[in-house]
Amino acid sequence: MDGANTDTAGHDLTVLSADLRCEHYGQPCQCVGDLMYRAICEQCCWHADGTEQHVVEAWHDHAWPGWGTLPTIPAAITKRDDQNRPSKKLAAWIEEHYPADWQVPGAPIITERSGLGTRHVPRRSPWGGFDLSATTHRTGDPSHE
Repeated sequence: MDGANTDTAGHDLTVLSADLRCEHYGQPCQCVGDLMYRAICEQCCWHADGTEQHVVEAWHDHAWPGWGTLPTIPAAITKRDDQNRPSKKLAAWIEEHYPADWQVPGAPIITERSGLGTRHVPRRSPWGGFDLSATTHRTGDPSHE
């Protein structure tokens, strides 16, 4: 996720990953056994380690304090057009419910999602920020405890 968010003034995000999972099926090993992620904000010399969801949310705590209190966009109106742009209904909902100071380059949105689609998606907000999954954030991903 290199350059996952380059629109946030003073806080570019780079996410690195390392695959440390075991591939020694049926053989003894000393593998660490997981995917590891590191989020980096080079401008601030800030970083966080953990799961992908955790490091993305930790960076938002760093660069966008208060993001977790943004309104959650209902799943019924999160549709996008053929070019993956927000629908008129979604754009109108955001304009009405999101504070004006959160409608700026790099700002995130929080959407209600379920099933397999609960990953935080870079560059998917109308302002080039993350579309953060309320399902993962609000249900207590074990990596946050």
